[in-house]
Amino acid sequence: MDGGKKRHNRDRTGAHERLVAAFFSEDPMYNATRSRKTFRMVHPLFNRIVTAITNHGAYFHINIDCTGREDIFPLIKCTSAIRQLAYDVNASFLDEYMQISERSSCMALDHFCEAVIDIYGPRYLKKPTVTDIEKLYRHHEEKKGFLGMFGSLDCTDWEWFGCPYAFKGQYVRHDHGSNPFILLEAVALQDLWI
Repeated sequence: MDGGKKRHNRDRTGAHERLVAAFFSEDPMYNATRSRKTFRMVHPLFNRIVTAITNHGAYFHINIDCTGREDIFPLIKCTSAIRQLAYDVNASFLDEYMQISERSSCMALDHFCEAVIDIYGPRYLKKPTVTDIEKLYRHHEEKKGFLGMFGSLDCTDWEWFGCPYAFKGQYVRHDHGSNPFILLEAVALQDLWI
């Protein structure tokens, strides 16, 4: 009996083809609304990010591994990273659908985050200038009607009256009382700053 790990033959090409057929073909299986729910962003933005990440570094290129097999497709790697970030799921959660191992999924997330910082950091992660702050103040005042709200997040606690009993412990914090609640937040500074 071999004490090593069992090698899984993952259908990388099939996973890529299914993902393309579902969201990225000329006539996709799912519409733009479903795509936005799945990726937590509009389709053109998702495509711009994937293209920028793929062009950024060699990790996201299609390579041939030491056994002669094609590497994981860039779209699968980026989708895995984005879904981990968007839904806070464990890397192993995506294996069945995307045919990507937990280790590969974690590596994709690491490389994705590094690439995002390299590509978008100079514009969105820099310290704001006085002009930037004035622009943010004006934008927030126009959208929300409040002056001087720079750096705020809109957070709301909603008591969850219909919370299933089995989930109650996950949604109760003693500093919020004994009833389950959900914390909703929305950032109003779209396309201006992170």
